[in-house]
Amino acid sequence: GSLSRGAMSNLAEALQYAISDDGPKREAAEKLLQKFEAQNFPAYLRGLCESMQDKRLHERARHLAGIQLKNCIVARSEQRREALEKRWLMLEPQVRSSIKMQLLHTLNLPEKPLWNIS
Repeated sequence: GSLSRGAMSNLAEALQYAISDDGPKREAAEKLLQKFEAQNFPAYLRGLCESMQDKRLHERARHLAGIQLKNCIVARSEQRREALEKRWLMLEPQVRSSIKMQLLHTLNLPEKPLWNIS
């Protein structure tokens, strides 16, 4: 599945608040991002990809979307990396393919700061 328009709006809003200097707003946004990830992982990944490409979002929020996406897929510690890899491979092949294609599209965007994430 994918995120509904309302959930996508909430994801974008959470990303915006997650870069806020306001501690309580930032903490609430971080919890909401974790909730999105836990509730519907494939839709969360797609939503992060879409957020990276959404020029209406602040550049830092788009960058955070990329970091969140990377952290869902890649880890430094071997144990965490294995868990993330297992979770990634449990996704349906068409979901993985869709996310890969969105990331390739992001690499083709002219905004160089986003290249560093992908």
